[in-house]
Amino acid sequence: MKQWEADFGNDPYDDYNLIVEILCDDRDVAVIKQSHGGAFINWYPHDEELIVPLDWLSGLLLETKQRLPEIYDSERDSNTSKNNFIIGQWSATFDQACDEHNLSVKILCDNENVAVIQKDYGSLFVKWYPNSEGLIILLEWLSGLIFEATRRFSELSEH
Repeated sequence: MKQWEADFGNDPYDDYNLIVEILCDDRDVAVIKQSHGGAFINWYPHDEELIVPLDWLSGLLLETKQRLPEIYDSERDSNTSKNNFIIGQWSATFDQACDEHNLSVKILCDNENVAVIQKDYGSLFVKWYPNSEGLIILLEWLSGLIFEATRRFSELSEH
């Protein structure tokens, strides 16, 4: 089992704004930053699947949302992350397949399947497929998807 952890810190290259480095087995795999459009996660390019426990990721996103400032004043806004990056078009599909008690959530970026949320041995996880370019995803969108997926998995297990 992989060891997941997050380090909250300040980015000296971005006016010391709060960032969150996400590590898997002591290797940087992603970073969460704030930008003009909101907080985002930048998953670095990786050549193997990243299997992240959903409860850990959900807790990290909640803590990050609580610690990052939501509203900037004009002075702070002028110094906040101005990195040039492109956020793709994100979508998700909920599939119940042939088993009415089994669900998977496909996560797509620009219509390409990049991850899936599944349940295995009673635990929910998100599996990020290998990606040579990296992925940038809005924190608010991913939080909402995780909340909805958790709700639907919970409803299935009640039946």
